[in-house]
Amino acid sequence: MKKPIAGIMAVMMLTGCALNAPKEEPIIMEPTEEATSAITQVEISTDEAKENITTEEEAAVATTAEEPKNGMTTTFRDTPDLTAFPTFDAFLKDEAKAHFADSADYRIKDLEDAFDLTADYTLQELIEAFEGSSFALDGTNDAHVDARLLDCGKDGANELAVDVAFTESKFDDHAIEFILKDTADGLTIGYFKENMFRNEEAVSSDGAVSPAGAASHDIWGGDYGYLDAELRWHYLYTEYYYLEISGYAHSMESVGINLDVSGAEWKGIQATKYAFEEDPADRTWYTIYTLCDDKGAHKDLSIYDEGSYYKNAFDAAGIATYSPYEIKELMVKNILRGNKSPITLEDVTFSYNGNTFGPSTNWKEIVDALGYPERYEESNYGFVSAEAGYRWNLCYPEAMASDYGFEAVLVNDDMKREGPATYIDFYLLNTTPTARGIQVGDSIVLLKEKYGEPDSIEPFYNTPDWCYVTYDGGTAKLRFAINNYNEIFSITIDW
Repeated sequence: MKKPIAGIMAVMMLTGCALNAPKEEPIIMEPTEEATSAITQVEISTDEAKENITTEEEAAVATTAEEPKNGMTTTFRDTPDLTAFPTFDAFLKDEAKAHFADSADYRIKDLEDAFDLTADYTLQELIEAFEGSSFALDGTNDAHVDARLLDCGKDGANELAVDVAFTESKFDDHAIEFILKDTADGLTIGYFKENMFRNEEAVSSDGAVSPAGAASHDIWGGDYGYLDAELRWHYLYTEYYYLEISGYAHSMESVGINLDVSGAEWKGIQATKYAFEEDPADRTWYTIYTLCDDKGAHKDLSIYDEGSYYKNAFDAAGIATYSPYEIKELMVKNILRGNKSPITLEDVTFSYNGNTFGPSTNWKEIVDALGYPERYEESNYGFVSAEAGYRWNLCYPEAMASDYGFEAVLVNDDMKREGPATYIDFYLLNTTPTARGIQVGDSIVLLKEKYGEPDSIEPFYNTPDWCYVTYDGGTAKLRFAINNYNEIFSITIDW
């Protein structure tokens, strides 16, 4: 009989690894003619007369000490191989132009002063137009360009993210990032953000958008959302994290709520508030508080119980508070709300090295197709435990590897490693994607795009800011573990 998997998975879940792309040698892009002027003639006055200096060498010598820096230099630092993307390649070489998306569905804000949003721009024209509009830049700031390929929405069609960092800006870490998509209407900019110290955003390889950078006045946060396969913006929630409880109390005073945090008991208390409405005028805030010290957050969850000192104080001020898991559940429900896509038999099968495995697969079929994993004997033949039957696993391509493709967990109720009583209990997928293309490390937003609203959300063992999201197909189900960064930590096919 098949046994529940309960606490076994906690010791079996492993994370993957990523490799850094090799860097290319820097390429220098010369300034445009508008940004530079060639010296062809310099006149020097003497007591007797004016003499014309006509040679370039003499002119350079005569003006070296007093000629101001004129224009910028654009340097490419880290760019991908764009052989398969000639349009992106042409844009980075200043041989192609891009235009801004013209719909409010895109995350493009406050650019009217910098750009003509109806015009087309080369890379260098974009850089110079932005530099010319920013009071933090003076026209002499060099630009360092990095670029990377994205796959927003994981539809297999790549976008190009371009990051331009400016030197000697009045702002620390001053940069712009924009994302291009090659469309039927030409290169389209569907995302544009000015980043600077304490006011930054990050875009993941699959299009998830989140706040980044350092806290400002002990407050950190911003909007979370994602860019879909067409680069359209989807808002998810807003978070503000207060490193000092006094900052949170001050923010509540601005809306007429008085929370007294003057007592010594409030030392080490931090607060975070969340909202799920994009328009600030419509927001309802949900608050969680945390007790921290030099070692981080305390694990004692009793501070959230009815009657605790902190719970009483928030209640007295009229502020509804939530435990870490309650906030996690609320957040995930809001992120994944919407259309639901039914789970089919195909969804609980997966492909590996040209083979298809699923609930109906016999463990011997896996061995016949793939052999035993590498280092199988070294891993004590995949032994897991001797509780609730003899449990062992087949982890491919290599046992004990963190970047494994998939793992089949097997059980033999006769307490033998192999034999007729052995059956597959469940699968864990890691670098191997689901039938809809989701794999460990992906953002939760891809679940919304690919699967929609789940059938259930449950706690993840004793980790209150993690959870399980389950899509139940009746005879089998897909279960995704979501970590505190709202990334997929594990994928289980169970039945």
